[in-house]
Parts: sequence; C-alpha cells; structure tokens
Amino acid sequence: MLQSATMVEVALNVVQRLRKTLAVEAADLRGQKLSGLTETNQSKGRCLLELSRIAPQLQLAHDSDELAGAVDALCKDLEESRRLLRLQLDAACEVTAAISRAIQDEISDGTYSATRRRD
Repeated sequence: MLQSATMVEVALNVVQRLRKTLAVEAADLRGQKLSGLTETNQSKGRCLLELSRIAPQLQLAHDSDELAGAVDALCKDLEESRRLLRLQLDAACEVTAAISRAIQDEISDGTYSATRRRD
C-alpha cells in the first residue's frame, strides 16, 4: 500500500488531469466543436476509473488541504460540464423534434389533420 503522502500526490495528479480534460470539453462545447467529444469522454472515463481505484486508500489522506481544494474545484468543473452537456443535449433534442415534424408534415397527406394541406 502506498503511503498517505504518495496517495495524495497520485490523487492530485488524476484530479488535475481530469480538470484539464473538463476544460478542453467545456471549450469545445462553447465553440460548437463536437468532433473531439469522444476522445474527451474516454479521457474522463479513464480519470474517473483511476480515482475510483485509489479512493479507498485516500481515506488515509483525508488531512490534505491541497487535495480537498482540488476536489472542490473538480466538483465545480463537473457541474459546469454537466450544465454545458445539458444545453447541448437540449439543443439536439429541439433540432431532432423540428426535423421529425418537418418529415411528418411532408409525408402526411392531411387526411387526419385538423388543417388542410396545401399543394
């Protein structure tokens, strides 16, 4: 088992990498650059897996103010990431609904519609 100070260093490293990944993701979402989201998501998954693996040992390192501050900052970053992803998902749903309505209007002959179709 690693010593408490070493565990803090390992955890800080992972938290810093995850925060950098979240910053890249946020910049991509704000700039509508969606092509890199798969890689970003994979990177987030790897970091979160690493954190989950070392979490039990981090109980020994609970006295680290530096780690506590890093985790607080990470929580804020995760909340911002969640907000940006929600906006993106909501926008995608609106576009999908608009396209679906347009397709439905185009293929409908108006037989069961309250309004009459113009040709």
